[in-house]
Amino acid sequence: MSDTLQVRPDGGVREDELLSIVYSSVATEPFTEVDLALLLAISRMNNESRGLTGVLLHRDGQFMQALEGPAGAVRTALRTIAADPRHTGVWTLAEERIAERRFGSWAMGYRPLSETDLQDAPDWFGSPEALDQRDGSRAGELLAWFRSR
Repeated sequence: MSDTLQVRPDGGVREDELLSIVYSSVATEPFTEVDLALLLAISRMNNESRGLTGVLLHRDGQFMQALEGPAGAVRTALRTIAADPRHTGVWTLAEERIAERRFGSWAMGYRPLSETDLQDAPDWFGSPEALDQRDGSRAGELLAWFRSR
């Protein structure tokens, strides 16, 4: 279970309003491609049933995910993720009300990142120190880069 989860209990958002949360975490054990495929399949099923959409980025044991949907469902999902023993250091990087979804057609978007992809990524991506800065602008920059792929 995460020892660093930081989630505001209500954040001033009604449970039925759309909420977007971007968080980062670190895997407690390496994820193989099979582990990732299973995680994505289960996440997509769960997200569809809960009305959640988003995107997951993974590289060398570091995760960054954007989740969006009804505020109550987003917060419940984040608590579940934080309690998952496969993650530690779950930090909320950005949280905001949204008028419309940014990843509306993705129950959970994902694409393995190749070395070629990484050449075009923000310079700081992949650096453990970068996500430790808990900088919401970097979260936005990385998500915009991913959407452009």
